[in-house]
Amino acid sequence: MNLGRFSHISGTTNLTREREKMKLLLLSVLALVSIGGIAGCGDSGGPDPKVQTAMVDKAKTMREMFVKAGGDYDKLSAEDKAKWLKFCENDQNKAQDAWNGMKYGPGFKPAGARPPGQ
Repeated sequence: MNLGRFSHISGTTNLTREREKMKLLLLSVLALVSIGGIAGCGDSGGPDPKVQTAMVDKAKTMREMFVKAGGDYDKLSAEDKAKWLKFCENDQNKAQDAWNGMKYGPGFKPAGARPPGQ
């Protein structure tokens, strides 16, 4: 019996079915292992508390500097400006974004490059 383009349906053998089952099983196992890795299964211990503490301390210091200057970048001392820039990986754009984020709220996107506080 010739089924034309559907001949693969009747021609499926037990060996082919077993191979398909093995492929499905293998893919299922790989998916579970991948999901476990993404979900953080294992003994990762979570975020490093020392790193989190350092990040919080940095944010507090930056906020204190911002409040001390009254939100006006020009009122920071040269030492504080250097410290602010260092906190922002010596990247003027990051420093500007951090200052403006405190001044105008998160998600603030200035139009064009401006110095912090502008």
